[in-house]
Amino acid sequence: LTVKAAGLTVNGTQCPIPLPFAYMELSAVDAATSSEVALGYSNVPHTIESSTDDFEWDNGNKNWIVKRAGTYKVLGAVILEGGSSLVNLNINLEGSPVLTGAPRVHSSVDPLEHTIMAVFVAAINDVVNITYEATSANNVAAIVASTFFMDRLL
Repeated sequence: LTVKAAGLTVNGTQCPIPLPFAYMELSAVDAATSSEVALGYSNVPHTIESSTDDFEWDNGNKNWIVKRAGTYKVLGAVILEGGSSLVNLNINLEGSPVLTGAPRVHSSVDPLEHTIMAVFVAAINDVVNITYEATSANNVAAIVASTFFMDRLL
């Protein structure tokens, strides 16, 4: 069975086919800091891709701007290195955390990838970003290949 479609409507809701997606990937290490910062805050990501006009990257503020209301999935694969402490890793919608994780980062261990994912509803022009912050005076940095993915599900 072969089905070809440009879109699908389920219970009155238009479901895009294929799913619109966007991602950014760091090509340089963020400067180490203990402050809360957006992923990629101190450099220009080398890969910024969007499959449709559902997303717009704001490099000045290091966030995606939603251009179509809908249900979104955000996935962060953030590689952290730095001092010995817990780090608050957040997916934020309009500046407020949708989800917070608290992975441990230790200076005597190789950098570790920490994954965080959330599904939520966003409106047109809502801003989505991923932030990280050391919970102590120690510094932490996101390193090369840290990635921020977004998919519009509905």
